Amino acid sequence: MKNSTSISSYICALLISLPLLFISAATAVPSTLLVQTCNKTDDDALCLSSLSSDPRSAAAGDVKTLALIEIDAITAKTNVTLDIVGKLLANVTDPYLYRCYGLCVDTFKGILENRIPQGIAALNSKNYAEAKEQVGDVQSDVELCLEQLADKEPFTGGAQLMSRLAGVAIGIINLLH
Repeated sequence: MKNSTSISSYICALLISLPLLFISAATAVPSTLLVQTCNKTDDDALCLSSLSSDPRSAAAGDVKTLALIEIDAITAKTNVTLDIVGKLLANVTDPYLYRCYGLCVDTFKGILENRIPQGIAALNSKNYAEAKEQVGDVQSDVELCLEQLADKEPFTGGAQLMSRLAGVAIGIINLLH
């Protein structure tokens, strides 16, 4: 009887711990993928930070998924920055700043309405050169806005982060070639 109880206890413990082993193995691979991927970008700290902040990264099974998650981070930061610039535009009286803010609003809207969707579509269709071009254009567009303002406005930190996130996304997309 004692043997059957210990065997039953062993089987019960095994059945309870077996799913935990699979869960642990499933999350270890993407974490390794995440670290290996980010280490190959020019800004590995930002890459790790931005991707780790999205819970989908833990379940990402491939580099393309990480690239799509990074593009989502660009989208989120663009939306926040666009909101800030829109509020500044609504209250500015200086004609030069009005033109600059207007340019940035148009630029950020173009990123959200064109560059990002085209980049995602290109990634999903495995046209990695086009995806890289669209994300590269995000970076160029943001830099154009920043040049107009000479880094003197309250949203330039957000815009600079948009540019850096785009650089990380480009680095990840480069791994797909």
